[in-house]
Amino acid sequence: MSFGKPLGRALQECLLVVASLTLSAGRLWAVTKAFDQCSNQNPALGNCVWIGSVLQSSNSQYFEGMSTPQRLIISGIAATPGNAHTMDIRFQFTNSGFHTYDWADSWGQASAEASIYTGIGLTLNECADLSAAFTSTCTTLTGGANSVLIDVPDDPYISHDGSTQTRIAAFEMNELNRTIRLIANPSASALSATSMTVTHSVAATLDTGDSYATYRISWTSDSTDIMIEFACHIARGSGTSDGWPVGTDVIGSVQGAPYHVILDLLDADTNHVSLGNQDNPLSVSAIPTTNTPTNTPTNTPTNTPTNTPTNTPTNTPTNTPTSTPTSTPTSTPTSTPTSTPTNTLTNTTTNTPTNTPANTPTPTATPIPVENPVVPTLNEWGMLVFGLLIAGAGLLLIRRR
Repeated sequence: MSFGKPLGRALQECLLVVASLTLSAGRLWAVTKAFDQCSNQNPALGNCVWIGSVLQSSNSQYFEGMSTPQRLIISGIAATPGNAHTMDIRFQFTNSGFHTYDWADSWGQASAEASIYTGIGLTLNECADLSAAFTSTCTTLTGGANSVLIDVPDDPYISHDGSTQTRIAAFEMNELNRTIRLIANPSASALSATSMTVTHSVAATLDTGDSYATYRISWTSDSTDIMIEFACHIARGSGTSDGWPVGTDVIGSVQGAPYHVILDLLDADTNHVSLGNQDNPLSVSAIPTTNTPTNTPTNTPTNTPTNTPTNTPTNTPTNTPTSTPTSTPTSTPTSTPTSTPTNTLTNTTTNTPTNTPANTPTPTATPIPVENPVVPTLNEWGMLVFGLLIAGAGLLLIRRR
């Protein structure tokens, strides 16, 4: 009995399968991305410099109750059945049981919060700090009209510290509905069937350790490039209606960078494309411990102490002397100036807004390199040629049989 023909046929089929998989892999490996977050004091407060690394005291100043803007651009998206796509983005919900990020919101809400907490809104520089290729992609995307706002879903998750949705409702009473922005190529089919869902990594009330929330963004379009603009809200341990109970936030309890925004899979149910699990972290050093919001942090009465003592001494002697007014004129002026400025200074600094650490970080921040798009080890054309060679070898074997 000869095994030559069956083995030859099996080899041919294997070669054709390998060729098909190679061509598909070549297309998927061509996907690239730029994932960055806003360093908002680098060095000027309010001016957003996009970085693909940690937000810390040398480049950022955020308060609990503010949101960190995030920017994701994906290029080279492969086709899927019906052009239906998904992108999963995960963020840390609790670290050792302490609250970190609690929900997603918009760039606009992040800027409004910055105005409230620091007195300066954010200049977001939509297509700044990108490689030349991604600058071109971003300019094309943002220059068209193929974009939609997607409502961020309610979150029924019950934390060990209470209802997430109750806090979202209080937040939206002040800042209105939460949305993210999805942008596609102007020349591609119009975005449709857009939606978002949210799931948690642990069951209700079991977020007493490290836990995560994952947002899945869904859309339909044949666009090969997309851009997602969103922000992550820093949880407040304030005991207020939109915050968690006092002492349940990470500030003062966890060190390092316990806040994380992580890229999961693109098209998880079809092409299953990994974007490298990039993590955009936030350090507690970028979050001052005093975070009472105020609209007037820039009005710190810095000049008051120097002006006050000068005009006071001449009028004070009338009420001050307790001994004999007749014999004291020469000594009174000496004692009066010292008491007057003391009262003036203490009262003045008490009223100074406590969240003016705007000037604390010395803006000598060493620029953190902007992350360049990660990806292919073999480019699309290389994989195409390789796949065709394998397919040709298979066909040659068929003809020789």
